[in-house]
Amino acid sequence: MSDLGLVILDSPDDEPALLRRVFDEVLRPSFAPAELPGWESFVGEVGGEGGEVVLVALDGDEPIGAAVTTPCGPAEVTLLCYLAARPGARDRGIGSFLMGHLLDRWRHGGAALVVAEVHDPRCHARTDDERPADRLRFYDRTDATVLGPWVQPALTSDGDRVRGMLLLDLFRSEPAVPAHLLGEFTETYFVFAEGAEPVDAEYAELRRRLAAATPGPGVAIDDLDLVPLLDVDPGR
Repeated sequence: MSDLGLVILDSPDDEPALLRRVFDEVLRPSFAPAELPGWESFVGEVGGEGGEVVLVALDGDEPIGAAVTTPCGPAEVTLLCYLAARPGARDRGIGSFLMGHLLDRWRHGGAALVVAEVHDPRCHARTDDERPADRLRFYDRTDATVLGPWVQPALTSDGDRVRGMLLLDLFRSEPAVPAHLLGEFTETYFVFAEGAEPVDAEYAELRRRLAAATPGPGVAIDDLDLVPLLDVDPGR
């Protein structure tokens, strides 16, 4: 959408009122409470310890979409934490607009691998607010592949993990990504979110599956049924 503007926020001091609107009007309506930290945690990670960068799509002065990325684990690995359009502004090409800018940043920014976590449509039903199969089709158009089943770590001390997820490979700079990158990414993410590296069976199986997935090209989204579900008792 050529009529959209773009603002990049890499510090909580960059347009703090806009950042708050993005959180309240774009991200919070788009993600379940377990999938999004509170405002204080979110704003503390923008440009800070978490190193998050927020890309905001603007229609005039109105924030109507946002993407949040962060380095995670090795410096060469980036996590696309969130990509969303504001309710009422969906199906307008906002996701494609933001992805176009993200891909340009990744091509020129030195990232070896960019991953994203999304709901597995085999585990999460379609609702008015959540359309897992549509989201996968969107990423399929960007040539994303499935690295394996995924579990989002608990983002707050009183929260729970989000299960029934997939980990997608959105971008890689080389055909074969070194196998250690996914393991280091997973450990760093879980330690940052949960305070220590987990020792439960679910985490161990997740690490095993991802180790087996690299350094191949991943599974095409059309072949999702080839990706076994992660059916493990969390044992937490």
